[in-house]
Amino acid sequence: MFVVVASGNLLWSRLIGHNQNRTTNNTNNPNKVNKNQKNKKNRTSHAVQEYDLILQHDLFTAGNVQWFYYRVGNTRKHSIVKFNLINMKKSGSLFGLDKDGGGMQPCVYSQMDAKTKGIGWHRACTDVRYYHNSQNYQTNNNNYQKKQSTLSFVYQFQHDDDCVFFAMCHPYTYTDMQEDIASIRSDPERSKHVVFQSLCNSIGENRIDKLTITSRSAAPLSMNGKHLTALERMRKERDKKPKRAIVLSSRVHPGETNASWMMRGVLDFLTGESIEAQGLREHFVFKIVPMLNPDGVINGNYRCNLSGKDLNRKWSTPSKWEQPSIHGMRSMFDKMIRDGRNIALFCDMHGHSRKKNVFTYGCLRKKGHPSRDQRPLKFPYILSNVSHPFSFMDSRFKVQRSKSGTGRVVGWRGHDISLR
Repeated sequence: MFVVVASGNLLWSRLIGHNQNRTTNNTNNPNKVNKNQKNKKNRTSHAVQEYDLILQHDLFTAGNVQWFYYRVGNTRKHSIVKFNLINMKKSGSLFGLDKDGGGMQPCVYSQMDAKTKGIGWHRACTDVRYYHNSQNYQTNNNNYQKKQSTLSFVYQFQHDDDCVFFAMCHPYTYTDMQEDIASIRSDPERSKHVVFQSLCNSIGENRIDKLTITSRSAAPLSMNGKHLTALERMRKERDKKPKRAIVLSSRVHPGETNASWMMRGVLDFLTGESIEAQGLREHFVFKIVPMLNPDGVINGNYRCNLSGKDLNRKWSTPSKWEQPSIHGMRSMFDKMIRDGRNIALFCDMHGHSRKKNVFTYGCLRKKGHPSRDQRPLKFPYILSNVSHPFSFMDSRFKVQRSKSGTGRVVGWRGHDISLR
């Protein structure tokens, strides 16, 4: 018998029965079907246990259910379980790209595989489906009801007495971020480029870290030959005027863990000793806030903080008490502008639950506007030409009224932030 443990943001689970025998290829990857597995002699039949799962809403909200994280214990080798997450709030998802069960796979972590094979979090499961169900839920304003959706998938356990975790995306916790920052701080070669500060504290009294990365006049150069000459030219050019700032942030939405993995790569690159990293540090001051919503991350929320608000809709008039991180970001912008430091770029990193590829949401005035500025198109276009995963065609630059409180729109309208 399985035990579905209510950890993470799982509210409750219910065994709804054993289905008829199911023929399986003994794999959780639908793409790994070789000639031997196609032979009937190598196919086995197992009864399928099926569970309905209910996920916890974001705290102090009536919705925002998309992120999931839970574990299953007391497993039996080769047993098959179908999980139905029946209160998903979005109408569509990457899990439902293929109606035949071939959508994006959930992430899985087996303690046995980690211990014996060194396998960590990876995408697995079969028959992944995402569809509307017959249940409704009432919205926050109680004016009308909306349909809920179900995410279902099948997993075959590979070990007895294992403990297996399931998640929407590869998890990245507040502790992970603190360990990454501590790793940079303990490395003398990387930390010499960084000033470690606190932007503010969250509602839950968790520190919101701010890192400033740039070159320092006393910082030794490790390059030689023509590279050293190039950097000296950069410094000479830089000294003529103050460095421009680039502001980077991520994880305003707690369930978008891929934003933190992008941020980890950014920090590794900018504190490294490549010629590109040194050149960027010579020309710019990077102001980086790796996790804008630590309370939401810690409490397993998908979108909101402990005030039950989506922080990326509160940039226009943030409260120091209810949205301290956004208030702190606005104060940082204001101070840089008062000090005469131009903000060349503001990039807030997110993940998208319905779109593939890497892309940008920017701001551009409507066609025919007398002050229409094409500069916001330049950086995404250049990026699409030098980075294959980035898609300029998937990028969007329309400014919708519903997005007027987002960081990108407020930064554009309130602080005139664009590529210069």
